[in-house]
Amino acid sequence: TDDYRDKVDRELARVLDECGIQSNKVLISNEYLVGAEAHNFFADTNPVMVVRKMFKKPKIIFIIRKQDDFLESWYANQVRSGRWDHIEQVLNYYDGELRDFKFSFRLNLDVKQLSWNAFVGHLEELFGAENVLVVPLELLRKDPKRFVESVTNFMGVEFKAPAKVERVNVKFPFLTLWLVRFVNRLTNNGFNGLVLLPQSPLNIFLRKWAFRPFHDRPKWIRKLIWLSNTMKWVYLLWPIGKLIPIKGQFIKDELRKKIMAHHSEGNRLLDERRKLGLKEYGYY
Repeated sequence: TDDYRDKVDRELARVLDECGIQSNKVLISNEYLVGAEAHNFFADTNPVMVVRKMFKKPKIIFIIRKQDDFLESWYANQVRSGRWDHIEQVLNYYDGELRDFKFSFRLNLDVKQLSWNAFVGHLEELFGAENVLVVPLELLRKDPKRFVESVTNFMGVEFKAPAKVERVNVKFPFLTLWLVRFVNRLTNNGFNGLVLLPQSPLNIFLRKWAFRPFHDRPKWIRKLIWLSNTMKWVYLLWPIGKLIPIKGQFIKDELRKKIMAHHSEGNRLLDERRKLGLKEYGYY
């Protein structure tokens, strides 16, 4: 609606003013532009159409990653969030074949539909090819400066290197995630029926305070609740993974090869159209 569009415009104007952004351009990051895992990563109609309707001339930046590496990272994040399902079940890989997505409370995907070529084609059709930038994440590792410049040039803004560079969103050790997957099976996290463990060790003690109004909680309880929210099992098991740095991956080589073999032609077509150098990174 016009009222909601005006509200968004006012909020963006406030951000521009408070942050001193002179270019009058704002970068909005949202992974759900191409849908959520519950929708099988289908190019979600709602957020895409909202962007199209809310902004007069939006530009889309689509960062891609090799499908097997993307799925490995995505699965690791699901484990961090409380999931415990086995990787082959999640990817619907049975009897040596990749199967279709099925509607279920169990986490699962149809890997065959994870086509960057189809996603990019959909965005190009809606916003125009000239308004869609596609950049492989692998470029960020190989040449960070070129990666950033490709984004800033597309946006029409000048890149200014930050005074301090630090690494964020550090990868969790494989052993930590492997152990957490089993702990999750016994945890009261809403994803299973076994509730032998609380989500955080302090939850049992803090349970009686959980439903009290915030202002009725003593200050030390408020701090303890904050501490409890940060004491997830994945963080408590982090030191074990750091102490025993086992290298591993949930998706085995055989399955990785089948995933990439299925998407090889689509990746090649995308590379042919966009000149991204995907062959160098093993997309096909």
